[in-house]
Amino acid sequence: MLRPEFTVVKTVTLANGVRLEIAEKGLRGGMPVVMLHGITDSRRSFDPIWEYLPSDWHAIAISQRGHGESDKRPTQYSTVD
Repeated sequence: MLRPEFTVVKTVTLANGVRLEIAEKGLRGGMPVVMLHGITDSRRSFDPIWEYLPSDWHAIAISQRGHGESDKRPTQYSTVD
Protein backbone atom coordinates (compact mmCIF):
# COMPACT_ATOMS: atom_id res chain seq x y z
CA MET A 1 0.00 0.00 0.00
CA LEU A 2 1.33 3.44 -0.89
CA ARG A 3 1.47 6.25 1.62
CA PRO A 4 -0.62 9.24 0.43
CA GLU A 5 2.46 11.44 0.08
CA PHE A 6 4.51 8.84 -1.78
CA THR A 7 4.93 8.94 -5.57
CA VAL A 8 6.02 6.01 -7.72
CA VAL A 9 7.25 6.60 -11.28
CA LYS A 10 7.49 3.49 -13.41
CA THR A 11 6.96 2.07 -16.87
CA VAL A 12 4.08 -0.26 -17.68
CA THR A 13 3.90 -2.44 -20.78
CA LEU A 14 0.55 -2.77 -22.55
CA ALA A 15 -0.64 -6.03 -24.14
CA ASN A 16 0.49 -4.72 -27.57
CA GLY A 17 4.04 -4.15 -26.27
CA VAL A 18 3.86 -0.34 -26.03
CA ARG A 19 5.58 0.98 -22.91
CA LEU A 20 4.06 3.97 -21.07
CA GLU A 21 5.65 6.02 -18.28
CA ILE A 22 3.28 6.57 -15.38
CA ALA A 23 3.37 8.19 -11.96
CA GLU A 24 1.12 7.00 -9.13
CA LYS A 25 0.29 8.67 -5.85
CA GLY A 26 -2.08 7.74 -3.07
CA LEU A 27 -3.59 4.67 -1.52
CA ARG A 28 -4.18 1.69 -3.82
CA GLY A 29 -7.72 1.44 -2.42
CA GLY A 30 -8.41 5.13 -2.96
CA MET A 31 -10.63 6.61 -5.65
CA PRO A 32 -8.84 5.96 -8.96
CA VAL A 33 -8.25 9.15 -10.95
CA VAL A 34 -6.46 8.98 -14.31
CA MET A 35 -4.76 12.23 -15.29
CA LEU A 36 -4.24 12.79 -19.04
CA HIS A 37 -2.05 15.60 -20.34
CA GLY A 38 -2.56 17.73 -23.45
CA ILE A 39 -0.58 17.76 -26.66
CA THR A 40 3.20 18.30 -26.32
CA ASP A 41 3.09 17.60 -22.55
CA SER A 42 3.79 14.55 -20.39
CA ARG A 43 2.85 13.22 -16.97
CA ARG A 44 5.19 15.88 -15.59
CA SER A 45 2.66 18.61 -16.43
CA PHE A 46 0.91 17.57 -13.20
CA ASP A 47 4.04 18.02 -11.01
CA PRO A 48 3.01 21.50 -9.75
CA ILE A 49 -0.30 20.19 -8.34
CA TRP A 50 0.80 16.68 -7.32
CA GLU A 51 1.24 17.53 -3.64
CA TYR A 52 -2.21 19.16 -3.45
CA LEU A 53 -4.24 16.18 -4.64
CA PRO A 54 -6.77 14.74 -2.16
CA SER A 55 -5.28 12.05 0.04
CA ASP A 56 -8.16 9.66 -0.70
CA TRP A 57 -7.30 9.56 -4.43
CA HIS A 58 -5.18 6.94 -6.15
CA ALA A 59 -3.92 9.32 -8.86
CA ILE A 60 -2.32 7.92 -12.00
CA ALA A 61 -0.66 10.36 -14.39
CA ILE A 62 0.25 8.87 -17.77
CA SER A 63 2.72 10.09 -20.36
CA GLN A 64 0.73 9.20 -23.44
CA ARG A 65 2.37 7.46 -26.40
CA GLY A 66 4.88 9.72 -28.12
CA HIS A 67 5.29 11.94 -25.05
CA GLY A 68 7.70 12.02 -22.11
CA GLU A 69 9.50 8.71 -21.66
CA SER A 70 6.70 6.65 -23.24
CA ASP A 71 7.28 4.77 -26.49
CA LYS A 72 7.14 6.68 -29.74
CA ARG A 73 5.66 5.36 -32.98
CA PRO A 74 8.26 3.67 -35.20
CA THR A 75 7.48 6.19 -37.97
CA GLN A 76 7.63 9.97 -37.69
CA TYR A 77 4.61 12.00 -36.73
CA SER A 78 3.33 14.40 -39.35
CA THR A 79 0.54 16.90 -39.90
CA VAL A 80 0.56 16.11 -43.63
CA ASP A 81 -1.73 13.35 -44.93
